[in-house]
Amino acid sequence: MLHRVLSRAAFIFFLSISAIGQRTSGSERAPGLSELAHAISLQVVVPNYVKGSGVWLSEGYVATCWHVVKDANQPGQIVVKAEDFHFGFKKGDIVHVSYPGLATVVAHDEVEDVAILKIDSDFETQLTAHFAAPEIRDTLPESGHHVLLAGYPLQGIYFLSQFGNVAGQGIEGEDYRPPLAQKSVRLFVSVISNPGNSGGPVLNESGQLIGILRGNLPSPMSDDNRPLLYYRPKRDNSGSIILDQDGHDQPEIREMDQNSGISVIVPVHYVLQMLEEARSHPRQPAACKPKADLYGEAIAVARDLEQLVTSRSHPPDPRRVTEQMSQVEIGQIAEDNFERSVAYENETIDSYQQQFALRVLTLRNDLAACGIHDHRVDMGYGDRGLVNSVIMRELAQHILALAEKLR
Repeated sequence: MLHRVLSRAAFIFFLSISAIGQRTSGSERAPGLSELAHAISLQVVVPNYVKGSGVWLSEGYVATCWHVVKDANQPGQIVVKAEDFHFGFKKGDIVHVSYPGLATVVAHDEVEDVAILKIDSDFETQLTAHFAAPEIRDTLPESGHHVLLAGYPLQGIYFLSQFGNVAGQGIEGEDYRPPLAQKSVRLFVSVISNPGNSGGPVLNESGQLIGILRGNLPSPMSDDNRPLLYYRPKRDNSGSIILDQDGHDQPEIREMDQNSGISVIVPVHYVLQMLEEARSHPRQPAACKPKADLYGEAIAVARDLEQLVTSRSHPPDPRRVTEQMSQVEIGQIAEDNFERSVAYENETIDSYQQQFALRVLTLRNDLAACGIHDHRVDMGYGDRGLVNSVIMRELAQHILALAEKLR
């Protein structure tokens, strides 16, 4: 999931109700606070679509939430980037600049929900010039203090920031005894967070980093004091639908929740701990493969990309897909279920697309281990990914040309 929805039963905390309702006038807020947040905020993409936000720290290190990047299991698989826009109403007034880079998880703690990423050296110089290290405030603010949440929510490319107030402090989990409790202290702020905000910075009124966003507290929906329920297909930890042996999705019933307007913040104290661990255990460089192996790998990736382009350029016919799937994958499908079968095949194609994106990434890493740096291969995965057939075909041709140089 892009955004951790947190269990109501999993928190022991105290809220200052008076703090929730407070509003802040513009004169009370530090000038340029949003600009400060923008200078340390990044998108975090895993792998090939936006999952969350991150915070630039220093020396090529970026902090985010562990649940945002836990599915990234290859070096350089995570894309971090900043988006700069200038808007106006005249021709040429709209300007968009992107600063992308590839990163790897170098330290994490599942309980604290913190991960430290390290920018690959190929991109570190460019990004270091663009970002500024934040000032840190390693103490918990009291209820009523004003804060700013920033990041790239709702899978968008636009940096957004919003103000709120500290509503309280508490401990996540049902066990508040040491040592687990020492990893579970949280801040609660009265601000509405959305998918994509996870891992984004939270600043105090002085522009100091006090934590990163973890998620929001859900508010149960009910009718006549009875919880509202809904049906959904069961999904695994990566968000993929779980199918039974006949290829059918498995139903589960869940309670309906809505955003409570209370967000949960991981204090910066845990971020600093993970950063220290990352610095004390630097990642070792990968070994260089023989050129013959690199050549074979590049040829295979290019051919498979061409095959994927062909499959994407011929959209499936609903009736044909239904017939094929009934025979091969999911058993007999009712006549009125064409749309589901098409969606299933499209999801399969998207899965292949993601797999090939990771193969391009693996090729990129293998080339880099041998000192071969190719911007087109980097950005084929890192900037836009395998998002359309034109990019995929161009990338396949480029990799074929690159393979010839490896002979």
